[in-house]
Amino acid sequence: AGTYVFEYTPWIDWGMLGIEHTYTIAQSMTKSGVVHVGTHPDVDLRDYVWGEKVAVLVCDPNSAGVYDTVYVDLDDDYDFRNEKPLTRADMSDPNTYNNMICYRDFDGDGIADLSGGALYFIADGVNVLPGSDYLYGAEPGGFLCPGNGDLVAFTGGSFGYDYSHGTQCASAIAGQGIINAKVPTFVEGSVGGAVLGVAPKAKLVDVSDIYWNFDSSLIDAYLFVAVGYDGVNQANLDVATGELAADTDPIQVVSNSYGYSDMDNDGWDYLSQVVAVLMNFWAPYQQYTFSTGNGGPGFGTAAPPSPVTAVLVGASTEFSATGWDSITSTAQINVNDVIPFSNRGPGANGHTGVNVVASGAYAPGDEALNYYGMAMWGRPDGTLCWDSWGGTSRSSPVAAGVLALIYDAWFQTTDQWPEGAAAKVVLQSTATDLKYDVLSQGSGSVNGGAAVDVASRQSGLIAVVPEADKGTTEWQPGDYHGVDYPAFAHVIEPGATDTTEVRVADFSSPMQPTLARDVELKLIKQDEFDFTVTPQMVDSEYDYGVANRDNFYKAFQYMIPITAVPGMDDSWYNLDVPPDTELMVVRALFPFDELDTDGNYIQDNRFYLMVYNWTDVNGNGIVWDDKDGNGVVNIINRPEVIFDYDLIDGGMELNWDDPRNELDRYEYARFGYHRPTSNRLEMWVSDPLGRMQDGLFIGLRHLPPDRYSGATHLKFRVEYYSKQDCPWLELSSRGDTMSTGAVIVPPATDLLATAAPSADMKPGIYEAAIEIVRLPTGAEPFETAPDQIAPDLWDNPVIVPVVMTVVQPMPTAGGDWQFGGEETYSDAYNAGRLYNNGCVRGQFDWSWRTESGDWRFFFQDLPEDAITTEGRSYLIVQDQWDGPAPYNDIDTIVLGPNEYDWSDPAYTLVFDMPEYFGPYTLDEIARSPIALFGDATWMFNTSSGANEDWVGAPLYDSGLHAILQHHVLADGDNFDIVFTKTLGLMDINPPSLEVETCTAAGELGEVTISSNIGFDELMVEAYGLGYVQKFEDLEIPFDGVQGSWDATLTVEHAGAMVFVIDS
Repeated sequence: AGTYVFEYTPWIDWGMLGIEHTYTIAQSMTKSGVVHVGTHPDVDLRDYVWGEKVAVLVCDPNSAGVYDTVYVDLDDDYDFRNEKPLTRADMSDPNTYNNMICYRDFDGDGIADLSGGALYFIADGVNVLPGSDYLYGAEPGGFLCPGNGDLVAFTGGSFGYDYSHGTQCASAIAGQGIINAKVPTFVEGSVGGAVLGVAPKAKLVDVSDIYWNFDSSLIDAYLFVAVGYDGVNQANLDVATGELAADTDPIQVVSNSYGYSDMDNDGWDYLSQVVAVLMNFWAPYQQYTFSTGNGGPGFGTAAPPSPVTAVLVGASTEFSATGWDSITSTAQINVNDVIPFSNRGPGANGHTGVNVVASGAYAPGDEALNYYGMAMWGRPDGTLCWDSWGGTSRSSPVAAGVLALIYDAWFQTTDQWPEGAAAKVVLQSTATDLKYDVLSQGSGSVNGGAAVDVASRQSGLIAVVPEADKGTTEWQPGDYHGVDYPAFAHVIEPGATDTTEVRVADFSSPMQPTLARDVELKLIKQDEFDFTVTPQMVDSEYDYGVANRDNFYKAFQYMIPITAVPGMDDSWYNLDVPPDTELMVVRALFPFDELDTDGNYIQDNRFYLMVYNWTDVNGNGIVWDDKDGNGVVNIINRPEVIFDYDLIDGGMELNWDDPRNELDRYEYARFGYHRPTSNRLEMWVSDPLGRMQDGLFIGLRHLPPDRYSGATHLKFRVEYYSKQDCPWLELSSRGDTMSTGAVIVPPATDLLATAAPSADMKPGIYEAAIEIVRLPTGAEPFETAPDQIAPDLWDNPVIVPVVMTVVQPMPTAGGDWQFGGEETYSDAYNAGRLYNNGCVRGQFDWSWRTESGDWRFFFQDLPEDAITTEGRSYLIVQDQWDGPAPYNDIDTIVLGPNEYDWSDPAYTLVFDMPEYFGPYTLDEIARSPIALFGDATWMFNTSSGANEDWVGAPLYDSGLHAILQHHVLADGDNFDIVFTKTLGLMDINPPSLEVETCTAAGELGEVTISSNIGFDELMVEAYGLGYVQKFEDLEIPFDGVQGSWDATLTVEHAGAMVFVIDS
């Protein structure tokens, strides 16, 4: 009595029915007696919880035919009567905000344990899906308008695969700090909830899974966030009607955690341009954050989209706060280095490539309930659905959270939103300097407190470099043919100069003079040593069995002391770290044939590199006691219990009570780690002596070497850098210049910066920084009172990145030119620099990202007479490098002009803006052959078969060309691989021969090849007509998800293969 029952078969997968069930509902759930039933799209409820998808009920309990309530059979008991009704919220009543959220709390602790997502649309036969009107032309009653009660839309679930990427990103912004299972405790007490977002009161708009139909979904997403649900953009334009209207739902900040690893023209790419256009015209009060990518630490790895208007975010560190390593105090948590995997600049457009860094390795984040609770803990338990996570995917929303704070503080103070460019200036100006180079850190690590102080006009400095009608906190000296295009490359010739204003604003009271200086990081010392892991040491890793050989979270196999505070055992003082070291770089390498013993490009021997901070908690002067003298750090793990791990990330503690353990508890925490599938590793640590507790040491984690039993001969090079005056950058102001070189900038006075590359400066990209600090109130900045300026005044300046692209003067058609080489490598502007235009340092990673490796970028302007009016002209690139083949390989990519075709529908979202984007964009016109196995394993492949490669790029237009160099393989003998690139021009006339003949023999014609670059051996090969092979009437089996068909083709002496598919 009082119930209805019906039969329904939920879908088990796309196009596949599952098992039929009998469902029960209450009669009170429907006034009309007609309900709609469907299948919930969350695949994790099927794969991890119930073994099938659950049903969804749409009903009309209040008025017949008005479908305003939805139920989800979240407990899969085929009875909707015990489920939460999902209804519309009243935006004026916060008590109703939870109405549309579908969840189950099984244990009554107030924390959701299972989720059905958030309901955001119920079809009524009149209204179309939000956004589908202006995106897809949907109209009421039209084809794209669903019938009454026929469709509901959910968001927030796992609709494609078992992953929590969106949930993690959202929690970095708006996590509420509530769930706390397995949160570590410290001597200072409990930290409370595990996941606290940067802006917990921010309101989020979920754009859902863009990876479905990725390219199109991105464009839809960009349009949607600029326009919103109301169809009106921030210029108050109704994009569907073209009429003026009020924007009722503006979005201020857009976080983007994805990228294209296989796209090399970052900054020039179409998506970057689309975002720049939208921010300039449709959403001027909006700011984007974009992840730079996770393919570091090589330079030039920044992955697109990389809009010049947006904030490009790398990843900084936060280690040991979630249970990693062994510490007892929050003072031992290490933060604010740049993690090795964080992609670096420069961009392929010559811009910085990284604007800021933010917490991206490794800090708490929420996990999706449905898969994580069951997969990790064997039960649905919301308190356990968090973990440590990282990547620039994390750093982007963290930076977005700080931007949310900036927007809120600005609005609270001025009653209006800042423009996106202004918000970016505040974010960069208030970032914390990590003492890294600007291609790695940009302006530094985001600082929410300092940003709010500036945005609310309370205190702090900002620095603005004027650009068109907006401003930025970075500078690319130069222009292009006398024009400063904001989104184009800026180049400058040796011997030329360029000057810009840097406007400094002080929001503190009273305003004080500021000091400014120009700096670059330069090597002050380096140490080298060897460390051999012998077969006997490898055997000793297993002294207490396989179960006690390794513990990623808690231990390492090998320990190398660096230094310690005075008074420790002599064994600690292996390296003399200079006291003025601001950045320490630890590099390690080992022979290629000890990484890949049989040349099949599969690793046989792998290491992780860590640098640790040691705190002598027990006062015994050691952190490792080699009790058995085997040179290996031996440990005893607590036995693993599936679904009952000690750590939230799934690891186990060491059994500290076992006397065989050789590590001291509570005494060590890593600054970071590097874990490539490679023979080259590196770790960077800023201010090593200033941050050192009692000592510093290197840790090596050795992965099980099941395919290699020999010794590993590691070489280490530890480099020490300090900030020094930049020789090609000069500052001036109306104030005095101090003996230290710092320039005094009086209040309300502009700073002038002049870039002056010397006449002998070699082509390439050069980095520096302008640092600006505020004098403390009462300090006299004059030579008469230098003692009033505290030594630590420069500890946290405003950083204005400066990235300069030097190009050779435009050659004539008869000239050739060189990049790199020993002369460049060792000259006054490159020697001792992190980014050296004469060498590369490997950093490939076979297990990770396509862009991994070390890049160098060069630009060259080609005159009109470089292209012949007859025949075909080519830009020839010869690349030679030190280091033996086949263990070293450098690939070349050439980018050339590609004028915009505004009639092409692909460019409908890029307005005709040559004054902004420049006369053209740059696209790939030639490259070394792609010898890529999987996503990131670049195999040796050169045109010479040795350490020399040639690329010929057809020249379609004169103008600016970019030559990108990608170091994809590196030996284990040389830390620096010096290269020489020689460029020249070649003409082929005629470029092709057209022949009509009935015979298969005879002379076809004469081809003339002229070149200004020498060839030791020039081979010419001709290809004739091929043949056509057809495969017709194929039946391709389809399993409900995908189908495939394959054939083996035998190809000999072919210049090209053309495939045509007709179905």
